[in-house]
Amino acid sequence: MEKLVAEWELNAERNYDDTYIFLKRLKGYGNQNKIDTIAKEKHDYFFSKINCTKCANCCKTQSPYLTKADIKRIADFKNLKPQDIIEQYLKPNEYDPRHLEMNALPCPFLEGNKCSIYDVRPADCEGYPNTHKKQFTTRTIAHAANTLDCPAVFHIIEEMKCIFERNNRKW
Repeated sequence: MEKLVAEWELNAERNYDDTYIFLKRLKGYGNQNKIDTIAKEKHDYFFSKINCTKCANCCKTQSPYLTKADIKRIADFKNLKPQDIIEQYLKPNEYDPRHLEMNALPCPFLEGNKCSIYDVRPADCEGYPNTHKKQFTTRTIAHAANTLDCPAVFHIIEEMKCIFERNNRKW
């Protein structure tokens, strides 16, 4: 795991432009099922190798959107009212005030590198980084940005670059 994290730290920023271009080109590949299958395989592989609780960089650098259902689940778990969760932990997103997000980074529910509300965490957190979901190419900007925050995403995309470039795909 340490080697994977070290490679990410060394190369994520340096590779960002190429990563973004690759992901944009991948949209034009056409065989979305193949892309989704490869992305899911790489997701499963790298998340089996990288222990998120040793990194927790996503919780330190990103703020999920919270739905009303997320807020209620967290409030119930913490024996608080939903309004208490909103007032203590959330703020409107600066670009879309209809969405609520954490009011601080790292996440106020992060203790060490572990989520203190893991069993009731927001849906955005549970789905992160979305590299295992269908329609992989609809999240180009997010995947590119996530290579800067998550060593697993970085390696997923790097492996996909190798696969598609090795097969001499015409872009």
